[in-house]
Amino acid sequence: MIACMVCCRQFNVLLFCVVVGVLSAQQVPLLPGMPYGGHGGVDSSTTSAIDSAVRCWWGIQRAVTIECACRWAETVAARDPIAGFLHAECIAQQQEQLSAARRADSIYAVVYSALRTRADKGDAVAMLVLAEYYRRGLAQVVPHDDSVAVLWSQAAQIGNPAALYLRARALLRQRGIDSTALFLLRQAAVAGSVPAMVLLAQHLLADSATVSAAVELLRRADSLGSADAALLLASCAERGLGIKRSSTDALRWVAIAADRGSALAMAELGVRLLQGVGMPADTAEALRWLLRSLSVAEPSSRAVIAGYLETALRDSCFAPYLDAVVRSLASTSEQRDDPAQRVLLCGSSVRVWYAWRCSEHSIPRFLALRCDGTAAVVSDTTLLGEWIKEGATISISTSSQQWAGRFVLLQKGLAAIEWGKKLALYSPLSSEQVQRHPVFMHHELIRPRIEILPPRIGDRLVRLRIRAQHVPQTGVVLMPLGIAHDHTARNAELAVSVRRLWRVWEDGVHEFVWEPSPEELPRILSGKYVLFLQCMWQVEGEDQTLVVKSGPFELPRRRH
Repeated sequence: MIACMVCCRQFNVLLFCVVVGVLSAQQVPLLPGMPYGGHGGVDSSTTSAIDSAVRCWWGIQRAVTIECACRWAETVAARDPIAGFLHAECIAQQQEQLSAARRADSIYAVVYSALRTRADKGDAVAMLVLAEYYRRGLAQVVPHDDSVAVLWSQAAQIGNPAALYLRARALLRQRGIDSTALFLLRQAAVAGSVPAMVLLAQHLLADSATVSAAVELLRRADSLGSADAALLLASCAERGLGIKRSSTDALRWVAIAADRGSALAMAELGVRLLQGVGMPADTAEALRWLLRSLSVAEPSSRAVIAGYLETALRDSCFAPYLDAVVRSLASTSEQRDDPAQRVLLCGSSVRVWYAWRCSEHSIPRFLALRCDGTAAVVSDTTLLGEWIKEGATISISTSSQQWAGRFVLLQKGLAAIEWGKKLALYSPLSSEQVQRHPVFMHHELIRPRIEILPPRIGDRLVRLRIRAQHVPQTGVVLMPLGIAHDHTARNAELAVSVRRLWRVWEDGVHEFVWEPSPEELPRILSGKYVLFLQCMWQVEGEDQTLVVKSGPFELPRRRH
């Protein structure tokens, strides 16, 4: 038990140290929020619903509440493009539904023209929504950083609090502490942006002269429902920073943040329960909170929590409780036929899961789980056995080992798998961990396979034929980079400009039409050329890229 307490004390200090860094890097919702003025033909009830959805989604005048935003947006999605965009964002988050990304993409495309029209007329919310199209390549729009910056700036000049926050955050990332960025951040906070309040407070906490102002901002954000603010207030109370030092108050704010869904707060609460800090020690309940924190953690913070648990679970003090807690989590989770349970076997692509609670070499360390609900064991760079459907037993036999495993589904991001009579906990590796791991860095299961087949050439058109394998749930975006004369060329000699991207959603052979412009293909070009194609997709919200090139082919014969 002493060993566990030492580990826990070290983690307690580490957790508060990383809170500010993790919160600064966290992903924020993508829709701005401000009172929505409406336009001709939009009735007052629709305007009110859009305003409520925007405020809930973006955290204006209260903390981000995505569930409420989704409910409001859905009610008026068919009557307004901004609500339609919000509705598409909500659909895109439903990773347990394999068709969600494709359905969301179709909505993005439908509302794009109306959003552009509104942005051109000076609607600040439409400007920032349109900026998301250029930032993320929605509706096959080619990403363009300059367009994003211009739209943000225009919306910020109008006084949109979300635009002010986004501009300030971008400047802070580019330049560090900057007077212009802090000025914009203060404006956003005064306008009611809760994320701006928290981010500004983080910077003010670094200077002893502005600690009091930081605490005031955090108290305000906490009163508006921010989990991040509550967790930072807990850190302040623990250290006596700007407020009276009080372990009781620190515990209260940790519990509030955990209740609001903060994974780090859940982990901190579990640590305090394990140590008996401010409450009676309860190892079983502590373990329950720690496992819950891992199941809801974002990839950026999951590694911290999983790393601590991997160390702590090796200690014998957890052994009497672990199996019982796992069974309890399994029994309190949703029904097996609930689609949300399948998120364990879904994701934006094939996921690699790591068994971080098993010291026995006989238990497979890695599983590959893909979005169609099948799983397989991976050893080194080899896929062992066949893909097995969810609920079935995974049986693997090699010359030296024989495995048989049964899934016990717990919560999102966490599974217990019984290998024989031994229990192992599996959690998905983040994309960053996968990229660093030598076993999976170039594994075919992780990266889609894109091949350019011989195209069909017309007078003006090139009909590209693409063979795709291991396409993730969110699809793969394709963009021509350029062409080169020599088939052995490693880089494109001439750039290719495109206004729209192509996307493939599933494995198979796909055909796309490309009509090169005269500017792209001058008259002097003749003979056979190769095309370079950039492939882009996402894993856990992080962009991944791959460049492929075609075999030699002739260009269209008539280009003018």
